[in-house]
Amino acid sequence: MSSSPSIAIVGAGLSGLLLARYLQCNSISCTIYEREASRSSRAQGGSLDLHSDSGLIAMKGAGLLEEFRKLSRPEDDQMRILDKDGKVWFDDRDGAMRRMVGSLLKFVGGDRPEIDRTDLRNILIDSLQLGTIRWDHHFQFAEPLPSGSYKLHFANASPAETDILIGADGTWSRVRPLLTTVLPVYTGVSFFEVVITDIDTNHPALAELAGKGSAMIMGDGKGIMPQRNSRGITRVYVTVGRTAEDWLEENPLPDDPTEARKLLKSFFQPSFDPSVLELIDVCDDAPMRSWKIYAMPPGGLDWSTTKHKGITLIGDAAHVMSPFAGEGANLALIDAYDLGKALVATIKGKEPATMDKVDAGLRSFEKRMLKRAEASAQESQYNMELLYAPEAPKEFIDLFLVYFPTPMNLLRLGLQYTKESLDGWYGY
Repeated sequence: MSSSPSIAIVGAGLSGLLLARYLQCNSISCTIYEREASRSSRAQGGSLDLHSDSGLIAMKGAGLLEEFRKLSRPEDDQMRILDKDGKVWFDDRDGAMRRMVGSLLKFVGGDRPEIDRTDLRNILIDSLQLGTIRWDHHFQFAEPLPSGSYKLHFANASPAETDILIGADGTWSRVRPLLTTVLPVYTGVSFFEVVITDIDTNHPALAELAGKGSAMIMGDGKGIMPQRNSRGITRVYVTVGRTAEDWLEENPLPDDPTEARKLLKSFFQPSFDPSVLELIDVCDDAPMRSWKIYAMPPGGLDWSTTKHKGITLIGDAAHVMSPFAGEGANLALIDAYDLGKALVATIKGKEPATMDKVDAGLRSFEKRMLKRAEASAQESQYNMELLYAPEAPKEFIDLFLVYFPTPMNLLRLGLQYTKESLDGWYGY
């Protein structure tokens, strides 16, 4: 291996992009191979919040925290939890309670500003040197070569060779088979997404129901989850749990928007209150989409790396999980930052870089990454089971009361919230 090993990153998601940014900040060249034709060829989804103990650390380490702050929305850091009748069980106005609890227990981190996923991805793309991303490269598989390097094969482009291979290619990673045969499994939850434009102006009652950030309206193993985005957009996630893996194929969204709304509402009738189902009634004709939630199985966050050197995974490629801990994007970013530091320490160290030294750095990184991910995966699985339980959201609210009794007392005494405010938070 040369003193300047070639590095290939498969996937231009958040983890691959931040890794490339960090490497370039340290004068290390790399190439990203991405199957999408351009940054705008596919919708990137809704909002996410970056956490002070992970995502924000990574953005700061990559020198992009100020750019992030310009487009983030701290005011949207609000969470509401309601039941199928529209009764409010938890209302964290302006994220105040989450920040308070985070400061007291250092459990969830205090600062969690929201940002649209598209905006965050654009910040990362724009920070890279021109030509770093090879768009429209449909990666198929990597072939280990006798020299220790890897030959990358694409469906629509000539092969490429690299010394170090990073799989940042998501849930169905095609780099992962070189490390493990374990595949993600269906969680039993399927998602539909619809959009409401200008909810504050056109539907003020629903705007109040949705709140200023995100809301979860749960019951009977199902949920409707409005989420504020920028530019007047509210995304509504219509979710059905405890389903077979082929359930989505058996319930496809009709092409006609009116029929699609009828189908989505039928999943919740008659148990959900009509006022809640208005979030579906008023949604835009387009876009509408659906997908299944997959996660690595319990104990699946591990692999043997004795056969191949100079290869690893980050983000969802390594540890995809359900979204119910809010950690996926944050783990992806901190993975990339952590891996970037490991590569810089090896390649830019005082001693010449060898593949054995690079590989030792990768293995050490993997231990840290998988330890972080395992805790979040367990939390996500547990939260999902509570949220899609028949009596939800009561079980989920009970979890708050178990974990946060002392902060609640401090909130009552120190912040002197009125009884009415506390009733609004917990429905008691």
